[in-house]
Amino acid sequence: MGGRTVEYHDPFNVYELLSPGLLARLPLRTLHWESHSGPLRSIRSLHVDLVSAAEAQIPPSASTSELSRVKSNESTTSGDDGFRTQPLGKPSEDGSRDDGKPGPLQAPLKGRRHQIPGLRQTPYLKVFLLRCDDNDTYKNVARKQVREWMKAHTPPTQTTAKLSAQENHDAFEFLIIHVIVPNTAAATQPRTSGKGSSTVYEKLRVDFNGTSKSAVDRVAQIRIGVNDVPYDRLPRVVPAIPGSYTESPQEHETSWQDLIAKFKKLILDSFDMRVTQYEEDIREKDAQRALPGWNFCTFFVLKEGLARGFESVGLVEDSLVGYDELAVGLDAILREQAATGTGAEHGGSFLPYTKDLLTQVESAKYKILQDNGMNSPNSEIPIDLQTASNVPRSDQDEIVLSADRKPYRELILANNISIFDFKCYLFARQLALLLRMGNALSSREELLAKLKEQRETALLGVAARHPPAQQNDEGENLSILSEICRRSLDFVASISQIMRDDLTVAVLQVSQKQNADTETDVPAVLGDPVTAQAIDNVVSSFTFSVAQQILAQTATRSLPIPPSTLAPVNSTADGPDQEKVAIPEPKTMMHPARSSSIIMNLPARSPSPNVFPGVRNNFPSPESNASISSTFLKAGLEDLAASRAQIYILSRGVLERFGRQHEWSVGWDAPTIGGAGEMEDVDLVPESKETQDRVHKISPSLHGIDNALLRTALGNQDDFYRLFEILTDKALRHFSVAGHVQSVQANMADLALLRYHLKDYAGAASYLYRLTRFYGEAGWEEIQMSMLVMYVKCLKDLKRYDEYVKIAITLLSKGAAQEKARLVRKSGFKFGHGGSLEHDEDLSIDGYLTDLMTVVPTLQHDISVPLKYFFASIEVEGAARYHEERDSFSLQFKLRYLLPDDLHVDRGKARLVPVTGGQGRDIWLDIEEPTDIKAGINRVQFQSSVSPDIQIIYILLTL
Repeated sequence: MGGRTVEYHDPFNVYELLSPGLLARLPLRTLHWESHSGPLRSIRSLHVDLVSAAEAQIPPSASTSELSRVKSNESTTSGDDGFRTQPLGKPSEDGSRDDGKPGPLQAPLKGRRHQIPGLRQTPYLKVFLLRCDDNDTYKNVARKQVREWMKAHTPPTQTTAKLSAQENHDAFEFLIIHVIVPNTAAATQPRTSGKGSSTVYEKLRVDFNGTSKSAVDRVAQIRIGVNDVPYDRLPRVVPAIPGSYTESPQEHETSWQDLIAKFKKLILDSFDMRVTQYEEDIREKDAQRALPGWNFCTFFVLKEGLARGFESVGLVEDSLVGYDELAVGLDAILREQAATGTGAEHGGSFLPYTKDLLTQVESAKYKILQDNGMNSPNSEIPIDLQTASNVPRSDQDEIVLSADRKPYRELILANNISIFDFKCYLFARQLALLLRMGNALSSREELLAKLKEQRETALLGVAARHPPAQQNDEGENLSILSEICRRSLDFVASISQIMRDDLTVAVLQVSQKQNADTETDVPAVLGDPVTAQAIDNVVSSFTFSVAQQILAQTATRSLPIPPSTLAPVNSTADGPDQEKVAIPEPKTMMHPARSSSIIMNLPARSPSPNVFPGVRNNFPSPESNASISSTFLKAGLEDLAASRAQIYILSRGVLERFGRQHEWSVGWDAPTIGGAGEMEDVDLVPESKETQDRVHKISPSLHGIDNALLRTALGNQDDFYRLFEILTDKALRHFSVAGHVQSVQANMADLALLRYHLKDYAGAASYLYRLTRFYGEAGWEEIQMSMLVMYVKCLKDLKRYDEYVKIAITLLSKGAAQEKARLVRKSGFKFGHGGSLEHDEDLSIDGYLTDLMTVVPTLQHDISVPLKYFFASIEVEGAARYHEERDSFSLQFKLRYLLPDDLHVDRGKARLVPVTGGQGRDIWLDIEEPTDIKAGINRVQFQSSVSPDIQIIYILLTL
């Protein structure tokens, strides 16, 4: 039902004089449509597309994009200088006609109406632009011309016949605009004389508005000011008429308001007639759903016609509801066909696979086989080596979700579309509507470009009396942009599986066709490593491209993303003219964030204690994000930030999978404490030795990957790491705005692991400082210990020994605490899980105490460390032993040492404290000689030179 909206007939060539004032008042604002089946709808803005009747007559086969609407080059390509004495307007096809005489009226092009109304493109309103300079001309010529035009162009309802249902789909209204040119007799007449029908305007209303009280006013009048027409093109001045009329500025504006009001009413009237007919037809088709032969594709085109009609008048929400219902209907048909095994018998049939996807896979297979020195199997699929090259065809190919990428509607109507293409078209239409609802930059630029294109048709150098162009200052709707991201994540999850199933079926059918004489080994076909790699490359590239497209289309300056803190890429080039790296910096990537952050200098609420002490200038905490002033916060800001972050994570996941194929680690093979150790993949379907050998020979390939950014990142290891880091950093900063604390830390851990893997210990240490504190306070002991292991390595390599000693002691105390918890569980004193150390056999902090002892002597000051964290089950074993020949005694202590490395003790003391208090003094005991304490149970002898008090029972071990 979408159409050109307004079609104008301009036999007198006055459109270019009228257009400056008309286009400046477009788009139409604040329209109200009362549906017969729903509540009153308000249309805030309706972008009117003005098309001349001459262009509308061009048959579809001859039409081009240059003829779709009024173009700014129409008055420049003819060689005319734009200044003529007469006639007014641009040259007509009849160049010999006299001043003020119209060109021949064009009859509407008669052609066979398309049987499916949803595919027709017809105007909502037809406008006849009339120039009539005086009453005599109207009586002798103009009235007849208008009647002939109405007879040829207006619907039968304007005469006597009743509109049929078929014609209701193309219902339209008509409007006559009397354009008064300066220096004519009509210019001296007022709009109404009060004496019957003495003016041209009054005569038009009497002759063409009807006589009933309910008749619609279809006549308007606009006066062209003398300053609106170049001097050399003004008609000759008519003789002065006593009492002639001069229009005031208020009357001039009133006439324009009257015209705009008629535009609104007539467009909505024709729209209402179309909607009524469409809804009636849709109800009828839907009621036939259970009948044999019912076809979903035909029903889709019909209902989409209604959705496109809503879209064409600005009712985007209603249009989206229609497409959502169609998406649900398609899923229902597919589930029913899958459950019952029926196809064309109910709901219609779909292509088993997508041909162009198969072509991509076959092209990729051909190139992969060539790279590996193998012969290409015979294939009936034509391979275009141009499109199979390593370079993407064009930037337009990066936009994978577009309703114009293929002739989808024609394919749907012909029942010649695959499920993959159907799903892509549906989502592309939903995406376009959501972008328009969200006032996204991409959608807004497209609409404004159309409006600007029309405005550029105004005559240059004409001082027309019209208001300045209306500007759309509305910001983006962040809630809608967030909804786009959410839907996109769901779409990617489903379309990736549909795409793989599509290609699997295609490969099987091609293989069966090629080997018709022999039985096809399905597992062998599907397990072919070349085919598997080609399919994976095509699907992953599509997924990555979708993610990048959504990120670009939902980008907004309203999202206060903090600036990146990533270090620049190292370069060996010298001087300022060094070549730019292949992977751009985070701030210059295809989806740039703000170059500065409002968050950084705003007052923050009190954060959680000791989460990120002293680092708020680098990474703003989510709590500080929440303190943004209410004037800046927008609805949906946090949801949009979180959903965009998830898309960055999705993109990174695709990149990481390809990195694993190239054996490029991103750091997760770093040393850990208390983990499950190495894990091996177990193939549930054993492969033959031949297949295994072949898999081993196939090297990772980029063939089938069309996304330019992804190909660049996979070109070498440095670019891979750079893009991985950029995507992680962008996700982290988005999560920070969203207030997702755990996700911020998880992405920071990814950056730390990558930097550690790349031996950038300074960069890794800056992240690990924050991470170790956070995970420790959050109770994630295993993660904290893994981070501490890397942190100790970084600090030692950087020779930051003071910090190294502190962190190493923390690591040892954590390891001892976990060993103590294991012993408690093992002894049965604590039931249940009691902790996360289920793989205690992998617990190993060997060597850290030894390294620590080698560093401690180099420190400039002493460090006091309570040894109680490293011991358990400290008790006095047996009674005190008295020495016969000296006034002293000794005690034997039994204690469990929790660390794996031996601890050499030069001096040790034990203190005996009176239980009853009073004036009794403490008694100190010393070890008899230096000793080495080993892992497990140890017995240490302490002795004293004084006699003990029988009541002393409390013992404290100190260093």
